[in-house]
Amino acid sequence: MNIDILSLDMYGVSNRLNAIGLISILISIVTANAAFSVEISGTITSADCSPIVGANVKLLRNDSLLIWKVSDASGEFYIDLQGDLSDKDHLEFNAIGYSARMLCLDKEYDLENLKIILTENPIDLGSIVVESPKLSEPRREFIAADIIEEEARRSIVPTNSTSAIRQPQAVREGSAQSAKIRVNGTSPDYYINGVTMGDDPNHYGIFNIIASPNLSGLNFYVQGAPARYESPSIIEFKTPQPFQKHFKDIFNLSLIEGTGFASFGTGRFFLMTSFRKSFLDLLVKEAPLESDRLTIPPTSFIDWFASSGVKLSSKLTLISDQYFSRDYLKYSLPGTKKNPSGMNIKQCTESQFVSLRLESLSQRLRYRVGFSTRAGIESYDVAPSKTLLNSAMRVNLWSNQRIYGGDAEIGYSRGSIIVTAGNSLNYISGRRLNLRQRNWNFMPPDASSDNPYFYQPELDSLYGSIKLNDIEIDNYSYLSITGNILKFKYSAGIRESYFQRLRTKWNADYRLSIGYDSPDIGAFNLAYGTYSQSPVKRVLEPYQALVRVGLNRLDPVGTKLFSLDYSIGKIQVGAFAKRIERLPILTPDFSQVNIENRQLGNGFLTMESVGKLNSYGGDITLNLTKFPVAKSDMTISYGYTRSSEEIDGVTIPYELDAPHKVNIELSFKLNNAISFGGILMGHSGYPYSPPLKSYDNYGPNRYSESYYKAMLAEMYSARFPFNYQTSIYFNLNWE
Repeated sequence: MNIDILSLDMYGVSNRLNAIGLISILISIVTANAAFSVEISGTITSADCSPIVGANVKLLRNDSLLIWKVSDASGEFYIDLQGDLSDKDHLEFNAIGYSARMLCLDKEYDLENLKIILTENPIDLGSIVVESPKLSEPRREFIAADIIEEEARRSIVPTNSTSAIRQPQAVREGSAQSAKIRVNGTSPDYYINGVTMGDDPNHYGIFNIIASPNLSGLNFYVQGAPARYESPSIIEFKTPQPFQKHFKDIFNLSLIEGTGFASFGTGRFFLMTSFRKSFLDLLVKEAPLESDRLTIPPTSFIDWFASSGVKLSSKLTLISDQYFSRDYLKYSLPGTKKNPSGMNIKQCTESQFVSLRLESLSQRLRYRVGFSTRAGIESYDVAPSKTLLNSAMRVNLWSNQRIYGGDAEIGYSRGSIIVTAGNSLNYISGRRLNLRQRNWNFMPPDASSDNPYFYQPELDSLYGSIKLNDIEIDNYSYLSITGNILKFKYSAGIRESYFQRLRTKWNADYRLSIGYDSPDIGAFNLAYGTYSQSPVKRVLEPYQALVRVGLNRLDPVGTKLFSLDYSIGKIQVGAFAKRIERLPILTPDFSQVNIENRQLGNGFLTMESVGKLNSYGGDITLNLTKFPVAKSDMTISYGYTRSSEEIDGVTIPYELDAPHKVNIELSFKLNNAISFGGILMGHSGYPYSPPLKSYDNYGPNRYSESYYKAMLAEMYSARFPFNYQTSIYFNLNWE
């Protein structure tokens, strides 16, 4: 035992020495690149404070162009002028659909914190296809508010902001309308304005968090993310900060849901809020519907979001975000021979989130300090309609937790170099779990396969009742640097993670990307990164109740990701290779079996960090403007992926392995008032496990490795047919 502890400590020391070495290199790079210059930076927004992406920013002297830049995904721009300003210098701002604006540079302006507001000037350009941004980091797709709103209107839920995510490598778990997004084995982490909300806060229905009217944009890191993020896939919601005198209200009503939104503010204060309630569940209850197919009804969903801010000074802002949601589902399953009365099923999820952050932007320096708290309750209840007849068939699961988080981040810029450092601390004050079950395989109710576990009676005996109440402290520190060398753009970072409850507590991860942009040959980006994540997910994910029981036996889930992206004109191509290691797997220990009397020890079934998932593939996206006719546009994307799991030496298909994925969208815009189009989405059917042929409760070889591996080999041995969905839409705008 002493030797194990020593080796773990030495591993942590080695990681920290590596971190110190990298920090020294980063500091030396910053020092070497320091030079005298004048820096001009700021943000370009529309009148409603939404960032304008791709706006032209020109620095002119005597009407001669000195520097030409474009605003990034957050509407921000940065100009580094070597030398001093002249009294004849001025800035010119323009963007499609907005009136141009000119600004004469004067000492009265804070040149490092310019706030530029452009007035809308609509132009009939037909429909617009948004190209992917130039590649200077692992693929990040920014989706602006108008695109989110338009795509949401075309979806089944008119306010679902994630409906705009149609990246070829992103799939939905469950139905095509599911809000659960997966990227090659990864559940993306969700953020609101830089504050984490955890992974998969979308519950289990079709509604995603944060109604679309609240958003100014959405960042989607598909394959790889900077060092400040824990997961290789990130979905970050951006909300506006409308510090100006205004009042705005929106009401949306459909057969699916109703949403109300309001926003008002002054030059120093703003408040915006939304309330959303599902209607489809109420209509289904009243409609006389009959079907021979087993269909899960829609959930009863309600959520509320509010964001407010105060300007404490010209450079200091205090912002608060709050969110609450509740999702409830109740339905019945028909009877079987063993249970003629059928089963009643109930699910309920509640989420609460509050964050408060202080932001400041000064000369060369940017910092942010924040505090957040999030709490959640999940319950799952399965019982026979007549409990007395089948008391052994029951699942009663209840879980809740509260997490307090604090984070601080500071950024320093000089020339083209930007250095960012930060730290996040999470304190789980109470993570409770109460479970009583019989005949549950510890899989979610919407799993593609619902077979009993190989050793289901033993599983019921060992884990028929679970009660937990624990606390945990996790910490994350990171340091990153971005900059330019000639025409190359680079980004490097290191992240140190501490997981108090896991067996391996200290973990160091590295991120590196390099890109090149040329108008002649296009832009490319090459990225590699390692990621360490806690194995704890939502309690209804596979075997998560057992993960919490044996947390001190588990290691962080590790991911290694390599990606290559290339874009030129209307074409973007990507390729990747990904390996996820140390996945928690329910594993039998046959040394716990007494062959003579067939008695089992308490450690026969435990969670171990032995699972692996390998994925590789590529995708291509083609944006065609004015095709096939002048007033129409078409977007075509295709993705190819192969994913497989390794469990105790046996390789099986990954449950969401869909080799072929295609998306085609055709839109027509006749004028500013009338537009219509259609969408075709499809993917290969997911694998599933048919009833296991070799399942034998009482066979002589049941407690053997050969039997266990034979059962593993039969998992996900069948595949559903090709899945596709089509939709058409017609929009009429009479404003």
